[in-house]
Parts: sequence; C-alpha cells; structure tokens
Amino acid sequence: MPRGPLITELPPPSGGARSDEAAHRLGADAVVADHTSNVVIRDGFLANRPGMRSINGTVLTDRPMGVVVFRPGTSRYSVVGTLTKLYKLDTAGTGYDDITGSTALAGTATDHVRFTVFPQGGSDYLIAVNGVTVPQEWTGTSTFSNSGSLYPADDVTTAANRVLFFRTVEASTRYNYRVRWTDFNVRNTSAAANFADLSDTADIMVAGRALSRVAVAIYKEESQWVGLAQAGLAPFRFELQDQKPGPVSPAAVVSAEGRHYFLSNGGSVYTFDGIRCTHIGEPIRRWVNDNLSFANKRRTFGFYARGDRDIYWVFCENGSDDPALAISMNVDTGRFFPHELRRSMTAGAQWDLISNITWADLSSYTWANIAATYPTWASFGSTSKPVEILTGTDKKVYHFGVDATDDGLAPTGKWRTASF
Repeated sequence: MPRGPLITELPPPSGGARSDEAAHRLGADAVVADHTSNVVIRDGFLANRPGMRSINGTVLTDRPMGVVVFRPGTSRYSVVGTLTKLYKLDTAGTGYDDITGSTALAGTATDHVRFTVFPQGGSDYLIAVNGVTVPQEWTGTSTFSNSGSLYPADDVTTAANRVLFFRTVEASTRYNYRVRWTDFNVRNTSAAANFADLSDTADIMVAGRALSRVAVAIYKEESQWVGLAQAGLAPFRFELQDQKPGPVSPAAVVSAEGRHYFLSNGGSVYTFDGIRCTHIGEPIRRWVNDNLSFANKRRTFGFYARGDRDIYWVFCENGSDDPALAISMNVDTGRFFPHELRRSMTAGAQWDLISNITWADLSSYTWANIAATYPTWASFGSTSKPVEILTGTDKKVYHFGVDATDDGLAPTGKWRTASF
C-alpha cells in the first residue's frame, strides 16, 4: 500500500462564510461564519483582507462623520466632515485645512455627513448635510457657506437638475416622511411647495440615492420608493416599489455596479434596482443578527472596495459604541465574509488611484540589484491601484487597500471548514 503523508487539498471556500446552515452540513465550498474572520478570496486563493494605512497621521479636532473626493474642474480634494468641522487634505498631503465656514456643524455620532455635487453657473458645488445643521456648500476655494436658506436633512442627492433632501427639519419640526427639492437648475433655493410627504407607509425615511439621471431611490425603514422626473407642475412622481426592511443608516446604502446595496434593519443585506428590492444576505444574516448592536445601528456605514469588487459594511458590535466589526460581500459571486477591524472606523468612500510601488517598497534594493526586478522606469507601473478612504474614531484618515495591516496592527486571519 502507498506510504508517506496523506495530502488533503482544501479548496478555497467559493461559497464564502455562512451562518445559515449547521456547521456539519456545510459543503467544502463554504466556511463557518462564527469561526471565520479577516479573509477574502482573491484570484482563486483565500487571502487576508486588505488593510489600511494612515494618510499622514494628522489627528482632527473631533470624530469624522463623512468623507468624499470632490473634483471641481481639474482640481481634486479629499473632504472630511466631522461632528463640528469641515476639512480638506492640504496641498502637500501632510495635514488638513479647516474650511468650515461661519456655521459650524453640530452633529452627534449618529449624524453622518452626506455629500452631493451640483453644477451651476460654471462652478461645481459640493453640498453637505448632516441632519442637524443647515446645508453647507463649497466650490473648492475659501470656506464652506450656508447653501441659501435650505433646511437640514439626513441625506442628499442630485437628479433631474435639482438637489433632493431627505427627512428635513423645517421651522424646528422634523418631517419624517418628507422629500424636498430645489428649484430647476438651482442648488440653493426651494419654493415652499417643492416637497412631497411619502406617508402612505408609516415608516420613517432613512436615505436617498440617484438611480439615473432622472430617477431617485428613496429608502424608508420598511419600504422602498422611486421618484421619477416628469413634466408639469409636480416635477417628480413618487411610487411605492417594494416593502422590505430598509437601511440601518443613510451611510449604509452603497452604489456599486449599477445597483444599490444596503445593510438592513432586519440584520441582513438587500439590493434594489429601482423595480424590486431583493434579499441576498441569508448566508450571513444570523451572524449579523448575533453581532450587530441594533442600539447603535445608525453608526453603520458601507463602502465599495473596487480592487476586490467587495462591498464592506462596518458596524458596532454588541456592547460597543465604535464600529469595528464588518462584513464584506463580493458583487460578482455574492459570497460573504466577516471581519474584525483592529481600528474602529466611522465613514468610508471611494478615493482615487495610487501607485503600485512606493519608496518604502524599494528600501531593500540597491543600484546594483534593482535592475533585475525593475529594468526600466515603465516597469515600476503607474497610478493604477484603486483605493478607498476611511475615517477612524481616533480622528485620523486612512487609505484602505494599501497595506496588510490596520495601520501597523496585524489582523488575525482565520477560518474553519465543516471538516474540522
């Protein structure tokens, strides 16, 4: 009979981590969610998830609550909204310029700073809301200022040549079902009649996102609506499209590959295409329900990591006020994996492209041996690696997808198949 060690191949778990079946019933293509963390499948191999690195180590004045990349004309700015301030990454990339205007933000740890862009009069305007402070606008010069006499809102988007605001505060009254929009081709005025109260369902409005140039999705706690641009006195027609659990926060809705995805009030993941809202999170639903702090669900945020085509949702663990647990979902395969971040985060967004090679990567080379690996300047590559930008409870700003550690703290990758 044959001699020697018995080699058993463990194929990568193409089905991801699952909590919807008893461990002994999982096939070889899945791993047990309760015993899996900080791994993803990349190019057919099981690998540690991407890490993050502080951009410059600068500590902001208070908790960051939103981040965006703003590109007016040929410029590019990384803009961060905190509980009280608005910042941009300075030209040298070594710190942050305070661009808060005369009105300081006044949010809490559940008030995400949300952004949209609106072009008007030859300028691009970045508009920021946080549900508490009147909307702020910025063109890339000087500081933010009040955007006309508009009302505070939980979320904001742009469609049909108007800015739309969701769940507004008007005359000190919170309108839980209201969508308000600006006048045509104008960013900062809204006629008194420019609103609709979607009160046919009693659930509170949570978020809004553009679906197309002329359509917008409205997410309530237990229903999904669509606003369609039309001619006539009423510029939008609103339709109830589905009644499924809605997103846990305005920042939990992620646009990726032509669809919206969100972590829901039911502790699962749904996708909405403007017609139907579909439940896709069953493989990881029990794990999320066991670990998500529903008391702090509004601190949840999501972002799309384009390098691996994975969406991440970061949320608070039971008993914690800081988002440091996460799940990822691949938009092509639908597989999920749970993660434990070594640093707690507060917001995230797509950033830009960076170089695949840094000076630190070349520290082991000398002029005598570098040509063996990089024979020409072109072989160093270009700014071709997409990365994301995250903000932390430590008040720092990070790039995600550029390091193997969480800014020096190594995450522990682990998994367990049904065979062990």
